[in-house]
Amino acid sequence: MLKNPQMNINDLAEDLGFLHRGQLARDYQKLFGELPRETKGNMKSVIE
Repeated sequence: MLKNPQMNINDLAEDLGFLHRGQLARDYQKLFGELPRETKGNMKSVIE
C-alpha cells in the first residue's frame, strides 16, 4: 500500500489470500489496535 496508496484494502486482502474480509478486519484490529481503513487514512496524512 505504500507503493500504491490508491490500492483498495479489499483488493490487497484478496491478493494476500484472505477470503473473509470481516475476519481480516477483526484480526488486524487485534494486532494493530485499529481497523485497516484507519491505518490507510493515517497513511494519507503521512504521504501528503
